[in-house]
Amino acid sequence: MARTKPSALELAMVTAVGDRGFTVSPTQLERWRTRLWLPRTADWTDPETGKLRPEIVHRAASLAGISRTGRSISWFGWGFWAMNATFESTAQLRAEVASAFERPFRRAGIDFSQIPQGDSDAAFDARREMAARMLMDQRGSRRDFDGALRAGAFGAKFELPPSRSVSNIAHRALMDPGARMLIGGMEDVGFDEMVEAWAAATPGNPEMIENIRAAQRDAALAGEDLFAQFPLAGGLPGLIHAVQEADGQRLCAADPPLTGKPILHP
Repeated sequence: MARTKPSALELAMVTAVGDRGFTVSPTQLERWRTRLWLPRTADWTDPETGKLRPEIVHRAASLAGISRTGRSISWFGWGFWAMNATFESTAQLRAEVASAFERPFRRAGIDFSQIPQGDSDAAFDARREMAARMLMDQRGSRRDFDGALRAGAFGAKFELPPSRSVSNIAHRALMDPGARMLIGGMEDVGFDEMVEAWAAATPGNPEMIENIRAAQRDAALAGEDLFAQFPLAGGLPGLIHAVQEADGQRLCAADPPLTGKPILHP
């Protein structure tokens, strides 16, 4: 089927993006509009001047930079849907984010909606079995990127501040409690067990572990649950439900906007 001849507006956009050092075709512009990464052409121009809106040209240039040959836009598309904040783009954002969170379950053949709830022994054992399935054929990594970075900095006679997080989230010590947390949330993984796993994954930073324990003690004395507002407090199912039920405006606001210069430069 023959393609429709590019409009003058599309050709003007091709030229404007080219002036910014990127190459784009009318076919790509159409594809991005279909994916809701670019607004409809009726919104490309300033209603008073009739000229292309700079922010739309900037977005098209960013898309051109991101989607060069061999590259996928991936989660960058989430930012464009969030910026649009229309009913259609918000629905797309909601579906894609929820789908991304469901991916570990799909890989393990688990229907997250069927994960048993409650604190009964049967529910707990079922969740542990599901967590074990998620770990099948998974290999942890003991590569210490933080340590390598610090060694390089030391060689350059530059001291880095202490790390405030686990340097290797894929460390073997974290995989079992991490999988159980993804399935059942923090209730299935005790605080002490989680901290011990963090300590094993980050043996060179006892100060961070002690700070975590101190924060837990202070919270307990104040009658507060330190992990109550942790995003994975309810596991991935809780996070998926939060995305599915979130107000559209809040969901779009939660996604970081893509502003400034085009993301990738020529």
